[in-house]
Amino acid sequence: MTLNTYLKLIGLSLTLLLTQFSLTQAATDCTQVTEIPQIECEALVDLYNSTNGPNWTNNTSWNETDMPCGWERIGCSNGHVIMLNLYVNKLKGSIPNSLGNLSHLQEIYLNSNYLSGFIPDSLGNLSSLQILWLDNNQLSGTIPNSLGNLNNLQWLCLDRNQLSGFIPNSLGNLSVLQHLTLDDNQLSGIIPDSLGNLSRLQRLDLSDNQLSGSIPDSLGNLSRLQGLFLSSNQLRNSIPNSLSNLSELTTLWLFANELCGDIPSSLMNLKLWVLDLDSNHLTASDPDLINWLNKLNPTWASTQTPCPQSQTCLVYALNDGGLNDTQFFTINPDENFKVSPLGNPYPGHDIEDLDIHPQTQELYAASGDNPDVGYEKGYIYRVNKDNGELTPICGTGLGEVSAMSFHPTEKKLWVWADGKGLFVIDLDQIVNGICHRTKILSHPAKVESITWDNEGKIIYGAAGTALYKYFYDTGKVEKACDSFPSEVEALDMLADGSLLFALHQARDTRIHSFDITTCSVLDTVPIETPYSDIEGITWACDSK
Repeated sequence: MTLNTYLKLIGLSLTLLLTQFSLTQAATDCTQVTEIPQIECEALVDLYNSTNGPNWTNNTSWNETDMPCGWERIGCSNGHVIMLNLYVNKLKGSIPNSLGNLSHLQEIYLNSNYLSGFIPDSLGNLSSLQILWLDNNQLSGTIPNSLGNLNNLQWLCLDRNQLSGFIPNSLGNLSVLQHLTLDDNQLSGIIPDSLGNLSRLQRLDLSDNQLSGSIPDSLGNLSRLQGLFLSSNQLRNSIPNSLSNLSELTTLWLFANELCGDIPSSLMNLKLWVLDLDSNHLTASDPDLINWLNKLNPTWASTQTPCPQSQTCLVYALNDGGLNDTQFFTINPDENFKVSPLGNPYPGHDIEDLDIHPQTQELYAASGDNPDVGYEKGYIYRVNKDNGELTPICGTGLGEVSAMSFHPTEKKLWVWADGKGLFVIDLDQIVNGICHRTKILSHPAKVESITWDNEGKIIYGAAGTALYKYFYDTGKVEKACDSFPSEVEALDMLADGSLLFALHQARDTRIHSFDITTCSVLDTVPIETPYSDIEGITWACDSK
């Protein structure tokens, strides 16, 4: 080997060694960062790591230098991060909770990426935030109530994701909000009245969801609104006259809903450029209104169909306040979850659960202890759905019956008796005031509520914070989940296969829905009620 070749090899070795040393020193050391607080630096690194930062389109200097304010698409001011401008940048993964530690952020642009998972509750800590763009991603779960804390927020764009659940009432607290776009998601429930508090709102887009109920009158308070987009939902009833108060409105989309009745003539007072009422059940008889509609929306009349038979859905529930005094009540989802007492209280009646008969639609209830009324423990009653009046049907001879649920395709009632287990009650066989019963499963557990799935294959039972399932065909019992927020006392199956539930003696009365597949709470709805303890719950829809 010549001296020249030897020196070249030494030079190459030194180059490789320096390159390796440089690479090992490349990662940002947030403990050495001085231009922003360490906690903000760590939040940026978390975002980079959780969203596949090395493969971003633009990631210059990210996690390579100890000067984060020089990283691509970061904005800083006065020693804090104030802007994240990472839209259309191939972010893939989830938004880390630590993003809520960027306490001085004013603008977040994470739209048009491949973000998945939930929107962190911690974003509600960003009190300086003015713009939040998370649209056009793959985000799922519910909209956090905490976003209602963002008092300086002007733009909230969550559209074109996979969000589900209800629109939080708390969004009505965003007093300076100008743009709210939640379209192209899987949101359900009603449009909250509280959105009518957004006095500076210019654009409201809730289209392409699964929203139901009526268009709230309160939307007529949005005096600065220029665009209202409520199309492709399941909105019912009539178009409210209050929309004619929207003096700045230029675009109104209400097509592809279930709206019924006469179109208000007062809409002619609006300065509309674009109107679409297609594919509803609307009518008009005023000649001037018809001419106005034909000019703005030529296809409106040809796409209307007759109003379908209306359907009212009610949640039936009972309260005992932790005592043996039962009060039945209803919750109306179509009226902002209004609570109404169903008749008078029943002192001394320890009603533990209730359910709707799937064929007759009659409401039944079961008792635990009945110390003051002369009936034995574990009695079955029929409940008048109009006034809550109780009609005794039969005793079970089982002692305290803590839970009940009708099989969806059979007539038989399934009950859980404390200390005894699971039984089937045949209400068509009553001898000497006692219902015929068949033991299915012997078990000493205390199960507070049970409900069948919609196919009649699995019965679910709640015990404490755990959910169990019993398989009808095999008799096998399994624990399905152990993630309820606290002790569950009321349980019912919803049409979409999720569970409606309520908690034992909760400090604030709420109803919730639960995804059995992911063992997670989907929605939580606060209800204004004097009742502190929902003991049983069931729901039914009646055509009128």
